[in-house]
Amino acid sequence: MADAPFVATDFVVPAEHRARNFLLRPLRASHLDVDFEALQKAGSRLRTVFAPNDSWPRDGITLDEDLEDLRRHEAEWERRLAFAYTVLSADESRCLGCVYLNPATKLGHDCECLLWTTDATQDGALEAVAREWLATAWPFRAVGFPGRPPTPWSVWEKLPWRDEAVPRIGADAASVVLYNARACGLALAE
Repeated sequence: MADAPFVATDFVVPAEHRARNFLLRPLRASHLDVDFEALQKAGSRLRTVFAPNDSWPRDGITLDEDLEDLRRHEAEWERRLAFAYTVLSADESRCLGCVYLNPATKLGHDCECLLWTTDATQDGALEAVAREWLATAWPFRAVGFPGRPPTPWSVWEKLPWRDEAVPRIGADAASVVLYNARACGLALAE
């Protein structure tokens, strides 16, 4: 199966974005320690970022499980299938959250942006940064922000599904598999 990039091959994917007190860099396995610390700090609040009631991260998530997830994000980045950014403090000492740019699961969008911070009071500031950045530095025409105004989960879930599978990296962090949106987030195509 050939990889179909999420963005055109001639588009230069931003390797960094600085705005306000945030520094966005590609999420890599090398961020494991600060990422895991941030996951622990944000806790169960993250279960509403990717769906109204998600199971990720599960209680007791391990460092090894987080490493697998980071490797998957890194592999998707390298193949231009999706782009996950770690959000670092201005001095780069702490992970403040993440921003995920994924192929759209809903019709009428070409990208979905999901994000979280370790401090809920910073979510709005990071969302404003992401919205401006996506509007000015990325080629997307219609970015959806699932679960965020003006499309709270109750509205987002009623939108029609995009009826095509897109390549993503499988749980092994190496295989390219086709996914099709038929549940919150991306579900394996049948």
